[in-house]
Amino acid sequence: MAQTPLSGVAILSIPLSAHLQGQPYSEQATQWVERRASRHAASRDRYRETFDLRQQALAKASVLAMVPPLAAVCALVFWRRRLSLRAHWVFALHYYAFALLLLTVGFP
Repeated sequence: MAQTPLSGVAILSIPLSAHLQGQPYSEQATQWVERRASRHAASRDRYRETFDLRQQALAKASVLAMVPPLAAVCALVFWRRRLSLRAHWVFALHYYAFALLLLTVGFP
């Protein structure tokens, strides 16, 4: 599990075990994992390892995927100010950078 250097906590990463226990969708997720693992002739442990590694890479990209929707929402909320989309984009990038920094420093 990729952890942040300052806190030692994986902020963006959610392991498969967290999805399979204690969530409203855990029963469905367990069935899905069992079908998926059997289809690929993999053990559940091997599937978990693969899922966790792939999910770590996608978690980092998901932050960038969240920037355009936030910029669009800001543009809609502040449409009367006639700011450029670039200003909303910069705000969204800074917002997520601050949020991640706050989560990183706040966990220890």
